Amino acid sequence: MEAEKSFAKSFLNSLSQKPIRYRDDYSLGLSSLSQIPPEMYQQRFQLPERCRERSCVDRKDEIYVHLKSLRGSKIDINIMSYKDETILNIKEKILKTLEVDLSQIKLLNKGKVQSDMKHISEILEPEQKQLMFHVMIMEKKQSEENNEFSLKTCDESIINKNSEILNLQLDSLFWQDLRSFLLTKLDINVCDKVYNIFKDAYTSKMNL
Repeated sequence: MEAEKSFAKSFLNSLSQKPIRYRDDYSLGLSSLSQIPPEMYQQRFQLPERCRERSCVDRKDEIYVHLKSLRGSKIDINIMSYKDETILNIKEKILKTLEVDLSQIKLLNKGKVQSDMKHISEILEPEQKQLMFHVMIMEKKQSEENNEFSLKTCDESIINKNSEILNLQLDSLFWQDLRSFLLTKLDINVCDKVYNIFKDAYTSKMNL
């Protein structure tokens, strides 16, 4: 009899040490909720250290970007960007607002056209949190047939209205726009040479 008792005790002790397994559809009864210690459900959830660091870095890397048209006030857009974003990312953000093709948008900073793959961090000065770009909308590329037609029309108009062109007075804004356009196609050194050729040719014609 004593052997049976000791076996029963050891068997029950071994059972109490094993974890209790519940069925997949088991639900905890409401009566047992009062058994949960208050500190368990009153404890506030805290972000892991890495998440807190990342959120601080994100706020630190935010850049306020102001985009406006080169002339007039047709375009005036404010967006948020990040230092690791590129010029292409900014173009994509304003694409729906401008309602033009991506290839038509040119962004200028300090009079120089910025390439699509350039990062915002490459343009920013130390501790700078704001950035402004001038926006130029280029004409949509035409087919070769349309280009030939436009060239013929242009030649005829130049021949017929040569006297009017000679009397045309071009203001300083025209020359600013011309230089900005040339910057979208040429390197700055080549741009200055071509710009001076245009201006010298115009000046010599006006002095005839």
